[in-house]
Amino acid sequence: MLQCTPAIRGGDQPDRFPGPLAASDASTPLDVLRFVVEAGQRGQQIALVTITGLTGSSSRLIGALMGVAADSGFAGSLSGGRIEAAVVAEAREAIWEKRARQVRYGAGSPYIDIKLP
Repeated sequence: MLQCTPAIRGGDQPDRFPGPLAASDASTPLDVLRFVVEAGQRGQQIALVTITGLTGSSSRLIGALMGVAADSGFAGSLSGGRIEAAVVAEAREAIWEKRARQVRYGAGSPYIDIKLP
């Protein structure tokens, strides 16, 4: 199980479904935070997503970060590419609703139970 909590911050109300999914090659927490700051400086609303709980093994540890902008740009990774599209979609919904949320991936989640490494 992977629990992620996006925290919301930033400018005006985003378009509901803008632009294509675009990834950054950022791999360190500093790179993710730099992405979040720069997106905020451009007036983008952003979500900072954090792994808040794990059950079993994971390729990332509790505290791993992923930054998501309202335009679907993102930096960082929470699973090595297996759930990032779902995380971006959840984070964009959180941005749109202006409410933080906690989402569970894996067993017992609303998503197909993919086996995370």
